[in-house]
Amino acid sequence: MSLNPLHDQKVWITMAATAVILIFFLYPYTPYKGIKLETTRGEAKEIAARFLSTEGFDIEGFSIEGYLRDNDLVNNHILRKFGNETFQEIMHSEEWPSFGWRIIFHQNVSPGEERTRYIVFLNHLGKVIGYSREIPDSLESGYVSKVEAEEIITDFIEANSIFNISEFELVNTKEETMPGRTDYYFRWEKEYDKLEGKLVINASVQGERAGSFIYNFETPEIIMSLDSSLALFGTISFIVIFFLTQFAIFIFLRKYHEGEVWITMGRNLFLLYFVVSLVGLINYWPELGREVNFGADLFTTKVVVFIITGLIVHVVLSILVFSTWSVGESYVRENDPDKIIGLDAFLKGKILTVNFGKSLFRGFAIAATVLTIYLIVSILLNKGNGNAFVSPLPVLDIYKHNIPGLYILTEAFLSSVLSSIVIAFFVINITYQRWKKKRLSILLSGIATLLCSVIVQTPPDINILYADLLIGFAAGCFFAYIYIKYDLLTLISLHLHLYAGYKILALIPGGDSWFNMNFYIVFAALLITPGIYIISLIRNEEFHTEKVGIPSHIKRITERERMKKELEIAAKVQLSLLPKEYPLIPGYQIAGISIPAKEAGGDYYDFVKLHKEKTGVAIGDVSGKGVGAAIYMTLTKGILQAHAEENASPSTVLGKVNKLLYKTIEKNTFVSMFYAILNTKNHSLTYSRAGHNPGIFCSGKSDETKLLMSSGIALGLEEGAIFDKTLSEVTINIDTGDIIVLYTDGFTEAMNKKREEFGEAHLMKIIKEYRRLHPGEMIETILKEVHKFTADFPQNDDMTMVIVKRMENENRLRE
Repeated sequence: MSLNPLHDQKVWITMAATAVILIFFLYPYTPYKGIKLETTRGEAKEIAARFLSTEGFDIEGFSIEGYLRDNDLVNNHILRKFGNETFQEIMHSEEWPSFGWRIIFHQNVSPGEERTRYIVFLNHLGKVIGYSREIPDSLESGYVSKVEAEEIITDFIEANSIFNISEFELVNTKEETMPGRTDYYFRWEKEYDKLEGKLVINASVQGERAGSFIYNFETPEIIMSLDSSLALFGTISFIVIFFLTQFAIFIFLRKYHEGEVWITMGRNLFLLYFVVSLVGLINYWPELGREVNFGADLFTTKVVVFIITGLIVHVVLSILVFSTWSVGESYVRENDPDKIIGLDAFLKGKILTVNFGKSLFRGFAIAATVLTIYLIVSILLNKGNGNAFVSPLPVLDIYKHNIPGLYILTEAFLSSVLSSIVIAFFVINITYQRWKKKRLSILLSGIATLLCSVIVQTPPDINILYADLLIGFAAGCFFAYIYIKYDLLTLISLHLHLYAGYKILALIPGGDSWFNMNFYIVFAALLITPGIYIISLIRNEEFHTEKVGIPSHIKRITERERMKKELEIAAKVQLSLLPKEYPLIPGYQIAGISIPAKEAGGDYYDFVKLHKEKTGVAIGDVSGKGVGAAIYMTLTKGILQAHAEENASPSTVLGKVNKLLYKTIEKNTFVSMFYAILNTKNHSLTYSRAGHNPGIFCSGKSDETKLLMSSGIALGLEEGAIFDKTLSEVTINIDTGDIIVLYTDGFTEAMNKKREEFGEAHLMKIIKEYRRLHPGEMIETILKEVHKFTADFPQNDDMTMVIVKRMENENRLRE
């Protein structure tokens, strides 16, 4: 051990200090200096409320939402066309309309009800640059002439905006007659030669009042196009992440059963990642659900988006973190435990040891250097009239959160975990274990980084797709090299400080005091790293980790115990699907049963209360057996109940279930289902059959017994066109005493020692003979007959049955 550790680390100290100084020196010449908000969301809401109150609008009881206005297409056009200096000048200009706030005042009423909504637009300085009043078409507001309307709106604009309407030329007018008023629309334009475009004011008068005025910049160039290649690559990235998750879970399960993984740290990472992601989601609440519209009010929309994002997206990512860490840890502890000694020191609370301090600061120094290079690139590229440029606009998402500083710190953590552990740590360890070639592992890590660009952020983005992909690949290779050269903590620290440093550029003091305070908080948090580093060097204490053996809980698991556990889980899942009680329907008796075979499968039946006069009855069977079948049936049950609506026909419901299952389940798996709707008002049964056994109808007044046949293929085999075309729907009437029997093939395919099947004809005969019994008693009788036929010969399939009977004396239930 060196007697002078500070001397040994002078290279890293010099690198970090030089980079930090250069960052603050270069900042004024970068485009980041042009993006400053002088008004917070709360202040913008107050300004907008005062504006409406001054104009005499009653907003008592209105809900208020504030959204960031950042026209990326227009602002990027200015940056690309004119470079950093002009971009800064324009973005700081009082008259620039493409950066600020959009404040919405809305009434929380049911969808379809008439309502009034006000929108106030503010620029980055908090000045009103637009206003809109959305009112029902039926609202009466009087009539004025076009000349009077023009006078009304020009006076309104002059009194309530920062620009002089007399400088604009009126180029277009239009009028529209409503039931109780006439609305006029006006458009003024003013050439903005400096930017080769025009400033535009679109305004309206509703009856006798100013209805709106919107101030915008328009450029003649075609900038409103979306790069379809970028959208396609984003979709591919999501698909790659999906398969990466499945692959990581597969490897984890295999190694878990082989006794080669530890779950303690992986579990802690799972919980930490999930909790931090939820904190970040709560911080994003003001903008949550902004682009979502499914007919509900805004608060309900926010809650739904929060639940879906938090409990699905973030859970999946947390599982991905858990599985990739666990697999990578199993390899690295066996081959090179020093790669994670810094994290071990952190888990043991030894953050002031040299192991932890050096790795943490090394990542800090590299990140500062990379960020310096990034700023230099932004200065060199952003000269104007170039296709390649570095845009600062992605960092504006900090303003979409309640607490920008908290967003930077949480996202820095989440991004560093995903980039370092899910990609580099996982990919390098599994590929090196397989081929023992570091260069190949670095190459594959670069490819993985490129393909997973949705969750891996690798600035700079120079706005040319193929060049950006190349940069992403190079960044992935560089990160992999850092891990191989040093250790995992260095890589995590690099990602964390690089992301935080990149985002904090938008908060460098110069804007609102609230944003300045957030900057100082994040900056202080980043300074913790060099503080820990210096203290650890002064203490000069090494951390030594003990060799970790095979997990003790894995040693006790045998192949038989694993199989038993799997079957127990499958059986519990299967049983949990079944209704806890039968629905009480006046005039009807209902019973059901599901008996698992020796190996648990995927049978289930269910009742769905649709209306006081309608009840859905379903029975299904997943191909295959075991945990997989039970899980798929759980999925099927959830999808069915989510789409079994009151006015939806059986064929419509099965069509929706099929589309979702086709996208979810494996292609060699399918689900057969019989779904019917019992209508007690007109005593009818409407059903559709998706590849399932036909139901059996037994008349209570005659000897007629028939199969309930209809066409249809099983769920999950085809995306929808063929399924919908082949699926049919049938309605039958139910008289007193009539019986409907639904079942799975476990009954009809039950075999005796001669390999003879019980069969449909035998089942129909028994139903006809015992049709006077209560459905529960009938099921018991059928089971006795099946057991008598099979003579306890082993069965390989579940037996599930539901019987619905219209009572012969309908007053019996009431009595």
